[in-house]
Amino acid sequence: MNLVIYSILSRIFEERFGLDISLINFNIDILDGQFGIEPRDLVYLLFDIEREFNITVAEKDIVSGDFKTLNGIINVINRQLKKNGE
Repeated sequence: MNLVIYSILSRIFEERFGLDISLINFNIDILDGQFGIEPRDLVYLLFDIEREFNITVAEKDIVSGDFKTLNGIINVINRQLKKNGE
């Protein structure tokens, strides 16, 4: 995993939700209730990620469910960064 992406995501989750992502299973749906994240929180998470990584997350990535696990979010970020040539 890209350590820069991990570091930025770690900071976002800590500041926004008070969560240490090192304790989270990266394959579990972040809305399953274990983490106290509500569906509306995904909007904030989306905006934080787009701002911090200077990317735009495609609607298809959200609708397909790619934006519901940490591994999925990392994959979305990687795809968008590659698409932007970074």
